[in-house]
Amino acid sequence: MKRTEDLFDCIDRYLANTLTSKEQSDFEKELVKNQHLRLEVEKHKALKNALIDDEILNFKKDLKEIHQEVELEEKREFRSTLFRYTGIAAVFVILIGIAAVLYLENRIYPSDTLEGLYAAYYTPFPSVSNVRIGIADSQKNIEEKYVTDAYDEVIRIYESLEDKGMTDEILLYIGNSYLAKNDVPNAVSIFKKVKRSDGYYEDALWYLALAYLKTEDISNALAILNKVIDYNGKYLEKAKMLKENIRVLEIE
Repeated sequence: MKRTEDLFDCIDRYLANTLTSKEQSDFEKELVKNQHLRLEVEKHKALKNALIDDEILNFKKDLKEIHQEVELEEKREFRSTLFRYTGIAAVFVILIGIAAVLYLENRIYPSDTLEGLYAAYYTPFPSVSNVRIGIADSQKNIEEKYVTDAYDEVIRIYESLEDKGMTDEILLYIGNSYLAKNDVPNAVSIFKKVKRSDGYYEDALWYLALAYLKTEDISNALAILNKVIDYNGKYLEKAKMLKENIRVLEIE
């Protein structure tokens, strides 16, 4: 199904209840058999709801005020430089608004596949720029390799150790290395080792949810995302958004 201007117009009219009886009947029949159309309608519903946010309302208010100011200047036949700048300002605000809407749609629905969602949300756990002192040599070696994206070496060092006791930060390096090499089972196992009492627990939950998403284990991914949301930390908004993205894809 091609995403065309005519399609968007039809969906907008459907949501606004302005289709004719025949058009609405035909559209709803197509909805029943076309999963892509159903997904598109859900996207438009979400975007329409998002436009009610205070930021969008403020934008519309500002735009209306600028439009009124331009009309007033036109009536007075005021042709000064200030008038020209006012017109330019109106165009500038309109362009910003359009860009904001497009960004919002892309932020709410970054992909229509689970694989695409993983790619959109996953970024490797950030490493420190300089290797810290005061940690065991084995962990220092792992940190050195992770900083340079040498994920194979991170895994090789870790798996060669008899004593696999690691700090939680190093565990995140190892888990992300396994994810980078598409070894999700080992990544899951590593992330689960991070202790609840540690400052990296929320990070571990987030990457654990992404690991489940990577293998399309939706049940576990949603369960972990709920834990991230309950934690109410730095990943709160991302977790809410990802959960909504997954919910929309499940409609198909």
